[in-house]
Amino acid sequence: HTVVISVHQPSSRMWRAIDDVVLISEGSVVYSGARLDCLPSFRARGFRCPAQTNPAEFLLDVISVDQSTKLSEEETSLRVTQLISEWRSGSFAAGVQTSVGGCIPWPTPFRRATHAGTPTHDSGGA
Repeated sequence: HTVVISVHQPSSRMWRAIDDVVLISEGSVVYSGARLDCLPSFRARGFRCPAQTNPAEFLLDVISVDQSTKLSEEETSLRVTQLISEWRSGSFAAGVQTSVGGCIPWPTPFRRATHAGTPTHDSGGA
């Protein structure tokens, strides 16, 4: 059976129980694949999860835009834009796509609905 859920900040225990993950930032997929491939994929891009750190919390920090200061926002927005670009180009996804299983294999753009925080599928139109 397949169960699809949205968990915004899973505990380490819940993270270990997940088979496949889809990470979305700023409305775009930055990773979709096996949980076991996730950290190695980010490590290959220079993002190493520190010991004794919840992997889900670490990944949320990596893929989120920090709006606490203007400088933080600019730096993290650039990082997120690069991660999205790498995923879309396939360079980030190389070697991961075969293990996706039932997850979304390539980027699926979303746009905000009229209600804040409710994503809707963007059909690609203008």
